[in-house]
Amino acid sequence: MPKIALLVEDDVDQVHFTTQVLREAGFETSVFEDASSAIAGVADLPRPVDLVVLDRRLPRMRTAEPADEVGDQLLDLLLKELPDTPFVIFTGYTGVKHLQFAMRERGVIATGPNERSLDRVCALEKDESVEFQEYIVKVASEIDRIGNIEILEACPSRELPIVSRRLLKRVASHFGGVSIVPLEMTGGLAGMPVWRCSVYNAAGGLLANVVVKQSDGTKLAPMGGLHALLPATFIAAPVAVVAGLCDGRKAQVMQLASGDPVSLMTLLERDAPRAGELLAKIAEVMEESLTG
Repeated sequence: MPKIALLVEDDVDQVHFTTQVLREAGFETSVFEDASSAIAGVADLPRPVDLVVLDRRLPRMRTAEPADEVGDQLLDLLLKELPDTPFVIFTGYTGVKHLQFAMRERGVIATGPNERSLDRVCALEKDESVEFQEYIVKVASEIDRIGNIEILEACPSRELPIVSRRLLKRVASHFGGVSIVPLEMTGGLAGMPVWRCSVYNAAGGLLANVVVKQSDGTKLAPMGGLHALLPATFIAAPVAVVAGLCDGRKAQVMQLASGDPVSLMTLLERDAPRAGELLAKIAEVMEESLTG
């Protein structure tokens, strides 16, 4: 899958240099010459957008004079539009004031286990070509490392969306795996997908058996509730929230209580007395937990 980059730059020579560096790193680049066209065009780009490179001094429209504040406003807008995409911002000079604006509270983007991450915003002067190339190689290598993880379809009923595939690979990366087998489940609220996943290492050994719930990043189930009351052997409890380089999507990862879980609603239809017995056990454990 190609890596997607967005470039906003009105200098022809700089466009040529930047696109060449991005091409060598495996990026397909969409180029816009002014802020207005970039704002209008970003919605049509394939997702996830893997990288944004923009000049600070930009014209608002093609016929307008370039200005620093235009690039500053565009940076703020695109950071909101692309919530976990790395950015490079070029400037004629990198003063303290601009560095504070460009990088304040921008944080980092998680890319894997052991606190692997990328700076959310990298501010560079235009003559720092070596530093720019090094940063691009770093971003590309992180994306490629995630992309090299295999998704092995257990029962492929339909093609997974690209963003969901990236998110599942991020889950495998979180556990240090090289492949993941997702089995789509029913029951996700608001139409969000849910998978039962097995993560494997290079030798084919099982690293994790988990349930993965995708969210749009705005709301996640609280870490408390039923899973906080019951012993881990009885339930599937949240163990991690995985995100980063996934177009703002997040995965809530829950441990799997059994190798062969059964939906309560399915069991009620098939064997109501058995479902009642199991619910009674859960109620008993909950009562004991609540009373200490």
